[in-house]
Amino acid sequence: MQTVIYAGLRNPGRDQMIFDALVSKPVSEVAEEFKCAPSSIRAAAKRIADLAVYELRLTGGG
Repeated sequence: MQTVIYAGLRNPGRDQMIFDALVSKPVSEVAEEFKCAPSSIRAAAKRIADLAVYELRLTGGG
């Protein structure tokens, strides 16, 4: 299993769930579901969309 670090996100699990919910529902429905303002929902989706992914490998050496 590969370890993933979400640097800079306060609640990466919740942000990812919001991002996934927006695939099938409009912002207003997701806002009701998560009990957040629509602007908070859009901001969470933007944080996930702007996330950069890097694959890091440790090499031998000293």
